[in-house]
Amino acid sequence: MQKQVNKKLDFSGQNIYVGLDTHKKQITVTIMGENLHLKTFSQPPDVDVLVKYLNRNFPGATYHAAYEAGYSGFWLQERLQASGVNCMVVHAADVPTKDKEKTKTRSLRQSKNCQVVKSGEPGGHLCTQQNCQQDRSLLRARQRIVGNQTRCRNRIKALLSYFGINYPEQFTRSGTHWSKRFMEWLKKVDIGKSGTTH
Repeated sequence: MQKQVNKKLDFSGQNIYVGLDTHKKQITVTIMGENLHLKTFSQPPDVDVLVKYLNRNFPGATYHAAYEAGYSGFWLQERLQASGVNCMVVHAADVPTKDKEKTKTRSLRQSKNCQVVKSGEPGGHLCTQQNCQQDRSLLRARQRIVGNQTRCRNRIKALLSYFGINYPEQFTRSGTHWSKRFMEWLKKVDIGKSGTTH
């Protein structure tokens, strides 16, 4: 009877690159070594499952992951970092793409994310610190609110024009629209009687 030799895997001193394509119900994962595509698979969006897979199949390696910024935010990056996986979030437009690769497929996305993290180029690396995320979210919310406010004002102006209602003389100068006095005038406008106020 032959003896079975139990060889333990040891990837100490080696880098393993992980490209991720995130979706609501699954993450598609591509794993590469320095010169070799090792595996592509899909899994639930569970960081623990991915980290266990990496530790079981590539023990001792240094793990580097990347994924494109998107709807899912930065929770994945934060949890991977906390689990010992270096992870960067990249801006999709900053990932180098050849003309023939313009049509994105999942496998292409993960492979390109692997290449980005492998090259170590910081281009497209996003600020993922919590205060940056909070500031960015606040600024985006403000931009949406200002945009909505502008659209509402334009609709009101268009409605007034549609019914032939002109601004009184005191509100024709720039900077007088949408003042408190203008708003009081607007509340008194009777669209049923074009050009009149109550």
